[in-house]
Amino acid sequence: MADGLDAQFVQSLYDNPAVKLETELLAANLRRSEATLNYDRFLTPTAVARAERYLQQYRPALEEAQRRHGVPPQVIVAIIMVETSLGEHTGKCPTFNLLSTMAVAEDPQVRALVLDSLTPEDRKLQSDEVIAQKLERRIARGYTELKALLDYARQSQSDPLAVRGSSEGAIGIPQFLPSNIGRYGRDGDGDGVVDLFKHEDAIASIACFLELNQWRQAHGARAKKRVILSYNRSSYYANAVYDLAHLLKHANNGNASPPGRAEASSTQTN
Repeated sequence: MADGLDAQFVQSLYDNPAVKLETELLAANLRRSEATLNYDRFLTPTAVARAERYLQQYRPALEEAQRRHGVPPQVIVAIIMVETSLGEHTGKCPTFNLLSTMAVAEDPQVRALVLDSLTPEDRKLQSDEVIAQKLERRIARGYTELKALLDYARQSQSDPLAVRGSSEGAIGIPQFLPSNIGRYGRDGDGDGVVDLFKHEDAIASIACFLELNQWRQAHGARAKKRVILSYNRSSYYANAVYDLAHLLKHANNGNASPPGRAEASSTQTN
């Protein structure tokens, strides 16, 4: 309210019985490690065939995005495949509750509830220092992302309590954090609203993100992977997206094996 949000609106949200702390969800987020994810499943013949069908289905939107932003359709489709399995899995976490919990997790009682949700096995996989650093990063962005979510809900005329996303607070087909929507979100279907749960808007928004992160200036595999890393700071992720885009580009000319990964970035952030 002190930052200018309508007091009645804010009060009505937090008076809703559906609003609660999600300390276990936040703890689950701290457990997550990119190194344990199976990115190879996005490079199977079945996955590539699904991605090809998606590319054909949304070719007009993909070609328009390429015309405007210079990003090949195959790269956009690869990101959508790896992020949400072509929009089929956009997340089930109540985003408003999760971001609210992040925003108040500096409170000692809330922090204790989050850490108490971690099992002894969780603590064996990561040191207390690593866990604490992860939690501090979530706390640092929780309030900013919460305000951005409310801005997004207002402009898209949606109920913020109905939004579901990932355990990071990312939402929609492209899995944008709410604070990225104002900067990179684009109206791909021309209805005057940026709705990241619509494929055309997701396609346009991903293309805009990559363009503004220097896709046009990136030449060669190493440089292009660095741009992809700006979307998700995991070398495993960047490799999977780049390799799937390569498979899609060459699927119809007989060169359907992924490129070597020697040029993968060594950058990895969990």
